[in-house]
Amino acid sequence: MKTLDNYEYYKEHWEDTAQYLEKSAGVRWNKHMITWMLKHIEHNEIKQIYDLGCGAGNKTYFLAKLFPNANVVGFDFSDAGIDEARKNYRLPNLKYEVKDITRMSCEEAESVDLVTLFDVLEHIENDKDCLNTFLNSAKPKYIMICVPTGKMYSSGIHSGHFRHYSKKGLEIILNQFNYTPIKTTEAGFPFVSPIFRDLSMLMSRKYESFYGSEIKGFASIINGIWYFLFRFLSSKRFGSEFFGVFKRSKL
Repeated sequence: MKTLDNYEYYKEHWEDTAQYLEKSAGVRWNKHMITWMLKHIEHNEIKQIYDLGCGAGNKTYFLAKLFPNANVVGFDFSDAGIDEARKNYRLPNLKYEVKDITRMSCEEAESVDLVTLFDVLEHIENDKDCLNTFLNSAKPKYIMICVPTGKMYSSGIHSGHFRHYSKKGLEIILNQFNYTPIKTTEAGFPFVSPIFRDLSMLMSRKYESFYGSEIKGFASIINGIWYFLFRFLSSKRFGSEFFGVFKRSKL
């Protein structure tokens, strides 16, 4: 899937997605992991946060609640996603901007303390160029990345992934930009897995119809069970999801 196809895909499927995201087992597990990872940094150091590729704003809103004393800005190239974010996720310390992060210039962002990229880099064709442009201009103190690892799976290809990563590979990439790991892990085994994602596709005529559907009734019960399995019976040391928090080593 090319970059333009990614744009058209999310333009169509971000609409009315908030009702799905609030109860999704996978999204809830991601928030649990984000909270756990961000415990490894000093929250009182964080005054400005950029969430790059924020989509419909669910996790950006979550960050704004985790860091109530910080200004949080979510960026996304999808105007449909930003419209959803502005409609559903509002706080005094939170705002959103429509901007293509692969082309944005951040010379004005020297004071950024934390940059987050949640399930974003795999969608960017020139991922290293994007990191180079942003990290060398904004120079954030911390960066947190979440991406899939291992073999490309069918639902990833369906939703526009260019590649998957490895823990070691990402640590090498971030080291090139003078960022050293504070905490990195590959998590989710055995329940958060490509098997679950492909099963999710089979449970609906169209995978994308999930995003505009409210999870209720039996589906809500199933997602509750999945979330229990994800959170309490899935590994934080092995799996197909990378979570990493890095700190800039040279200012």
